[in-house]
Amino acid sequence: MSLPRTADERTRAMHAEAAHAVHEAFRGADSNVLLALVQGLADPKLEALRTLADRSLDATGRFIGRQAAWEAVPV
Repeated sequence: MSLPRTADERTRAMHAEAAHAVHEAFRGADSNVLLALVQGLADPKLEALRTLADRSLDATGRFIGRQAAWEAVPV
C-alpha cells in the first residue's frame, strides 16, 4: 500500500478513514438507541456524537480519547 502523494489523495484517504471509523462505531450501536431514533424519541445528531464518544472518537471519526470525546458532546 503506497502513501497518498497529492493533497487531494491525502484528503480522500482521510475521508475514507473517517467514514470507516464512523461505520465501525455505528455497527455496534445499542439497539435501544436505534429504536429511539426510529420512534423519533432521540436526536440523531446527539446520539451519533454519544456513540462516537463511547468509542473515543470525535465528530469526524478521529480518535481523541474517551474524556475529550465526551467533553465535546453537548449536554
